[in-house]
Amino acid sequence: MNYEEMKTRIQSEAALCLEEICRLNDDIADHPELSGEEFRTSEKIVEYLRSREFDVEYPFNNMGTAFRATYGKNNHNRKIALLAEYDALPEIGHACGHSAICSISILAALALKKLQDQLDADIHIIGTPAEETYGGKCIMVEDGVFDQYDFAILVHPNHFSAPGANLLALDSAIYDFYGKASHGAAAPWEGINALNAARLLFDSVDMFRQHVRPDVRIHGIINHGGVAANIVPDYAQVSMYTRASDRHYLNEITKKVDTMAECAAMMTGCTYKKTVPDKPFDNLKSNPAVEAVISDTFTELEVPTTCTDTLFGSSDIGNVSFRCPAFHPVLKVCDAPIHTAEFAAIMKSDALHDAIRTGALLISYTIAKIFSNPALYEEMLAQFK
Repeated sequence: MNYEEMKTRIQSEAALCLEEICRLNDDIADHPELSGEEFRTSEKIVEYLRSREFDVEYPFNNMGTAFRATYGKNNHNRKIALLAEYDALPEIGHACGHSAICSISILAALALKKLQDQLDADIHIIGTPAEETYGGKCIMVEDGVFDQYDFAILVHPNHFSAPGANLLALDSAIYDFYGKASHGAAAPWEGINALNAARLLFDSVDMFRQHVRPDVRIHGIINHGGVAANIVPDYAQVSMYTRASDRHYLNEITKKVDTMAECAAMMTGCTYKKTVPDKPFDNLKSNPAVEAVISDTFTELEVPTTCTDTLFGSSDIGNVSFRCPAFHPVLKVCDAPIHTAEFAAIMKSDALHDAIRTGALLISYTIAKIFSNPALYEEMLAQFK
């Protein structure tokens, strides 16, 4: 079966399932669940996949809201992971479009499942919880889940389309500073001001920005800075993110910020403690051969794209990309940026439903091209190594 014949099969299978996938998307959008709490959502997805004759491991990899779905004998030489995200954001629901991410991957799996023999590849759907916080994919990477895969992909809705995403490596930290309380007017000299330590950390970071590469991002907030203006704060807490386009360089940046926190504590007479609340996210490893195929497929679908140099943020798919070739194209669904109420509001729109179809075809066509072309497949593997 040549590519054009596979395209026809993909289009036909996608058309048969599009309406019910859109209903599933709308249901997920109507019932947003936070990271690690996606119990209703994952149950609905698993129920649907089983109704479509997928075998589903649920829960999966010791995570209560994760799953892995396979179809058929699962005995081909190569394995493809279609990644599903489905956690929402506090207050603004699916403003990152995860209901659509999971719907696109499921529709792509349905469109491809009868082509597994032709592609000599098993099509798996992996439900990956908590992308917005601790990163379910990071845990799966640590446990070796992706070591058996030849290819992993998802399509992320956005306010622009691009064949890839320049995802930054990310470290998170919480710095707790401990001082000594005293009356702010009667005896301030007896106090040790923990808020001053927090402020010194921010001042140090602000001065440090002049001496880092343009791709570095350092941003944080003061979670706690005292309880009353007339009490010298004996406790302050800072949450800080550091990001860079390269994991090795980010390790240097994070180490320097840690030193700034230590010095801020020393300068004010405080003690401090650092905790790491979330898993480190790695940058997304580039694979130009496949990104070119994705770009051509966007053109084939008549979707205009922008360059891939735009800094996109961070995601746990970066960790996956160091275990197998992994891809994160983005697809325009509206003009509003992600993580806004305006973006969340279009998650059940006709435009979003059209994007589910387009995203599923983008994944399916790309996979058909790569896995039916031995030279292209080998080039992908060579660039990954």
